[in-house]
Amino acid sequence: MSTDDPFAIVNTREAYADALAAFQHVCYPTLPESDLFTAEDYCSHVRIFPDGQFTALLRSEGEDKIVAATTTMRADFGELPAHFMDFIGHNTISTHKPDGAWLYGIDMSVHPAYRRLGLSRRFYDARAALVRRLKLRGEFVAGLLPGYERVRTHLRVEDYVAHVVAGKITDPTLTPQLRSGFRVERLLYGYVVDPRSDDVCTLLVRENPDLVEA
Repeated sequence: MSTDDPFAIVNTREAYADALAAFQHVCYPTLPESDLFTAEDYCSHVRIFPDGQFTALLRSEGEDKIVAATTTMRADFGELPAHFMDFIGHNTISTHKPDGAWLYGIDMSVHPAYRRLGLSRRFYDARAALVRRLKLRGEFVAGLLPGYERVRTHLRVEDYVAHVVAGKITDPTLTPQLRSGFRVERLLYGYVVDPRSDDVCTLLVRENPDLVEA
């Protein structure tokens, strides 16, 4: 870990599971308990697809403090089920496909005290590097829209997303995703349980720029 950079992005270890599970509640206070990762879920992620799990560590008083994490799995890009819990094996990523052509970005959890410090961007960079290393076709995610609740009384969610894409509105999740090279494929209705956006999220895609079609 560089003395100029207090944060390090490392592969998640089972030893981090309890700490990661604890701040899922802090990161996602509006999601139902059943949607949040437990320590057992994190251990399952590491066992099934260790290369796809990343944690951000902060060197603090001689110890490494866990401040953020991201979870992914390999999948095929096609018709999604009605709810994302079915797609990710109800949090266990048991549905991970070792030969899947795409990376599916499941989760990006940053402790509120360490947001706006570039950790999400570094996770997206780490995931893009993984896509290149594994020679995958790209990455897709179902992105939440936490900023929509500010304007939901006078703006349809479809218009809100269009305004964010056009740069007229900033969303805490969608804006960084767009800046990281994702594009909005379409909206997903009822795919998540999130009252902030009336259970609507975005389906975003980022192709592997190194992959040349034959």
